[in-house]
Amino acid sequence: MIRWCIEAGSIPLPKSTHKERIKQNIDVFDFRLDKSDIEKIKGKIKGLDKNLRTCWNPTDVE
Repeated sequence: MIRWCIEAGSIPLPKSTHKERIKQNIDVFDFRLDKSDIEKIKGKIKGLDKNLRTCWNPTDVE
């Protein structure tokens, strides 16, 4: 997902306190996803979007 976010122009915000996992999270610059993989993931993500929020809505700030 980190690689997909980068290729889609989003900024991924991975979080971990484990040294090995942090290394894995940054190890995404030696490959690229092909166009069909990007589209498959994009389709799956669209199906997950229910427009729900788990915190305050940043578009509703006065």
